[in-house]
Amino acid sequence: MIIETDKIPPGISLNALRAIVYCNGSKRRTIADVARHLKCTPANMTPQIDRWAKNDLFERQRDENDRRKIHVVPTDRALNLIDHIQHCQKS
Repeated sequence: MIIETDKIPPGISLNALRAIVYCNGSKRRTIADVARHLKCTPANMTPQIDRWAKNDLFERQRDENDRRKIHVVPTDRALNLIDHIQHCQKS
């Protein structure tokens, strides 16, 4: 998905949108997965995920089989934001 930067609402970073799109799918993503996708370290990604979670863009979910793993899941607000941007790009 190509995101036109002029369609991004104020206060939402392009990296946040990239992470939402990356995490929106059938495969569950960890913080390390998102960090690799955005080309940064998991140590740098963790505080960023915290900020995005505070802004109701992501939630953290523990893995049912391995409680050390934390999955990053886009919230309904994040998914609605992507839908809105896609709609604006079609207009």
